[in-house]
Amino acid sequence: MYVFRLLMIWWLSASLAQAATGSWLEQGPVNARLISPVMSITNMDKIPMALELTLQAGWKTYWRVPGAAGAAPKITLDQNWLSTDVQWQLPAPSTFTLLGLQTFGYDKHVVLPFQLSKSVSTDETVVTATASVYVCNEICLAQSLPLSIHFQTGISDNTDWNVAPLYNQYLSRVPKPVSDIAGIATQDDGGFYLEFTLEQPGLKPELFLENQDVYEWSAPLINQQNGVVKVWWQKPEDVPMRAVAPDFIVTYKDSLQAITTVFPLQHQKRPAPSSPALASASEQAGNSTLITLAMMLMLAFIGGMLLNVMPCVLPVLSIKLMSWLQWRDDQPGKIRAHALVSGFGVVSFFWIIATGLIVMKQTGRYIGWGIQFQNPWFLLALFLIMLVFLANLLDRFAIQLPQGLQGKLVKVGEGQSGLLKSYLQGGTATLMATPCSAPFLGTAVAFAFTQSSLTLWLIFSALGFGLAVPYLLLALAPGLINRMPEPGHWMLTVKRILALGLGLTLVWLLFLISKHIYLPGIVLMALTSVLWIVSLYTPITRARPITTLITAMGVAFLSLTFSKSHSEQISNEPLWEPYSQQAVSEHLRQQHTVFLDVTADWCITCKFNKISVLDTDEIQQFFNDHQVVLIQTDWTRPDPAIEALLATYHRSAIPFNVVLSPRARDGIVLPELLTRTAVKQAIIEAE
Repeated sequence: MYVFRLLMIWWLSASLAQAATGSWLEQGPVNARLISPVMSITNMDKIPMALELTLQAGWKTYWRVPGAAGAAPKITLDQNWLSTDVQWQLPAPSTFTLLGLQTFGYDKHVVLPFQLSKSVSTDETVVTATASVYVCNEICLAQSLPLSIHFQTGISDNTDWNVAPLYNQYLSRVPKPVSDIAGIATQDDGGFYLEFTLEQPGLKPELFLENQDVYEWSAPLINQQNGVVKVWWQKPEDVPMRAVAPDFIVTYKDSLQAITTVFPLQHQKRPAPSSPALASASEQAGNSTLITLAMMLMLAFIGGMLLNVMPCVLPVLSIKLMSWLQWRDDQPGKIRAHALVSGFGVVSFFWIIATGLIVMKQTGRYIGWGIQFQNPWFLLALFLIMLVFLANLLDRFAIQLPQGLQGKLVKVGEGQSGLLKSYLQGGTATLMATPCSAPFLGTAVAFAFTQSSLTLWLIFSALGFGLAVPYLLLALAPGLINRMPEPGHWMLTVKRILALGLGLTLVWLLFLISKHIYLPGIVLMALTSVLWIVSLYTPITRARPITTLITAMGVAFLSLTFSKSHSEQISNEPLWEPYSQQAVSEHLRQQHTVFLDVTADWCITCKFNKISVLDTDEIQQFFNDHQVVLIQTDWTRPDPAIEALLATYHRSAIPFNVVLSPRARDGIVLPELLTRTAVKQAIIEAE
């Protein structure tokens, strides 16, 4: 164990030492540092960097066009080997309104990419700069921040994978210049009007007019329907019309895209604002009633019950029922106690998951059903839990509380044991349920993720009680177990089948972990697991199972040091194009019908849809006959683009399938469990 700890400390220290990040500097309401997605700049003429800022609650900083107040960020360099020309790549901002004035910028946390250029060839490894940022709350402050960053030398893999995902996430939000958008911009004495068409519209549209002085006007009214965006700026009566530029330089952003374009300005009467523009999306979304909440709670409860028959959960439930058969004749109290503990394990783990999601939501992180399966540490922990369960099913490893504590906690019957095991098996049923979907489940979970923390907690409680129904029924009526066949040799056969099922589950978890680590790490983990199980059959090792388990866990954690870099993309299947918002928009511009599939290796329901519907000869021939473009994206690892796509269609779980076409730009969303009829009808409707 001592050696294992030293290895882990060495590994973490080595990782931190090579990170391309500067030190944090706190000044007033701002924390700032320089970061870079590369670790060495020795052979580079262009240096990608970013200014990372965290702001205290209520404070904001500004975009390249700040609006009515503020100033754009600035980097000042005083090293003669660097050009003073800083090329900013600022992400699309948000609109803030204070006392009727519009400003454009960022709050809470933001990464602002920029690029430096070397003026001469040099081996310098330290970049020093002064970042000037303007921040406002009730008052405005100009902050001058002296920052520095140290780069490495002699690095084989120059990408810093601790920084690159964050850097690329914000770089993807930089508005892309486009010139082929059809639209019209007009002006009259009352203000401005803009109308243009998007191939694939997203949610929460915002528009930033960069070269017209409208920042003291009211916020624009935006109406977006079926890909057509209409925007009205209304001039206040007491504000004169200032000098007007001959064109509109516009930046537009929504949940899927950010673009910058130019429209010539025409002088003609504007159309009157349409009624949908007068009601904001947030007002419409806020009309959730108690009836809606009651319906969603019912859907969550039903979805939880149906999860019991899904392949993720059924093996765990079967193992539990098998272990209780020995008490069927003379110990109904014992069955009741263990059923209650197992049911509590199910529900309490749902509460734990809900609490974690609420915390993530409050900190601005993306939340979704099953996203923990994107984390290799979670997969490893679940692998070890299932490994212990397999050893227990083979009667080689006991899971129970200390006898003294058991006697204090439970007084029902004699020889109470295994309550901890029952609780953990209930909790494991919850964890194993998350990569599965079921009818009604996606609707309820998506609703929960868009509502308050209390509503999310209530929905997850209903899911938990639904999943716990078999245990709760046994607690109310232990005699129900008598309807199962009499104990006999058949139980040994079933036990072996369940052990095989758990073994296959372990193989599946190893497959998911293989998406994060290289083959040597997988071989090390698998070999250690097999050796631990085999060692439990030897008298010496079986007497000390905990010691050997800790050793196996240490080796398993070390195997994660073989982690793959984030650059290794998961390949798409044949016949499917990789997803990008630009690719979808291009196909829609060419009048194509698009079938979009979001899948993941950990999504069991996705695999079922693939085998039963999407990969069948019938549906593939149908796609071919109707010239449907097939686009697929894989959510096995976290991906902000996929998260934005799901949020656009009010979804937080997969499988997710949508049909898009020039006639159905808003998309036809299909149910979680696909049928061939549903797929065909959606394609025909879109055409």
